[in-house]
Amino acid sequence: MPAFFIQTVNPGYPILATRVRARLSQSNIDEKLNLAQFGNIPRDSYSKENVDFRWTDNSPVKVPKLSLPQFKMPETVVTTTCQTQYEVGDFACLLVELKFERNTGYYISQIFIPSILIVMLSWVSFWVDIDATPARVSLGVLTVLTMTTQSSGARSALPRVSYIKAIDVWMAVCLTFVFMALLEFAYINVVSRRNSKPIRTASQCDNALRKGINPTLAASNHTDFNKRARHVDKCARVMFPLTFFLFNMGFWVFYLVINKDNTF
Repeated sequence: MPAFFIQTVNPGYPILATRVRARLSQSNIDEKLNLAQFGNIPRDSYSKENVDFRWTDNSPVKVPKLSLPQFKMPETVVTTTCQTQYEVGDFACLLVELKFERNTGYYISQIFIPSILIVMLSWVSFWVDIDATPARVSLGVLTVLTMTTQSSGARSALPRVSYIKAIDVWMAVCLTFVFMALLEFAYINVVSRRNSKPIRTASQCDNALRKGINPTLAASNHTDFNKRARHVDKCARVMFPLTFFLFNMGFWVFYLVINKDNTF
């Protein structure tokens, strides 16, 4: 039950103050429609035949002019009457709609743009030589840890709810991209190390010939594995940015256009 305060100044004219609860499924995306409903409940109350509610004609809902850090105060308030049906009868109620517009500048500059840059930073490893193992591992681990820290910081500023929010989807996908970039290097590192010690010295050639191994074929196999690893890197340079771009297109279109009115 939401906390509220009610006071009767004149017979039949109550004043009620309450907090509005909202679902944060599209948190940090666009604007949100908040609803507040007041009326009788079946227990120890009168049905609509005995008690009816009506809004007054002189600005029944007062919205204080406050400066909120995350929202813009609603400019218009919609007030309507409603009716709630229960098994014991019909009960009158009042409905007020408040439309808060979220200030998206903070979230774009502090969450979305930094996370995009972190994902793009993880792609730098695709241009680093496959033999530079310390550099690529350090870059991959750094981007994963940075993305994890930013994801935790973004969620800490929001209430803990059981359903999935839009910011959860965004952070999960960004973390997946930087983690996949690290796994990509692990894969090509394993591929490039196959037959990674080609036969070079004369004594090694003699030993290989005694064992029936062709030194030229062994060196050729090592070169083939290196080429395969570099080919994977070249494919990743195209596939990762393209996939991330397609995800952005789907994400913003879904939350700003398709699912704009299905906030609750």
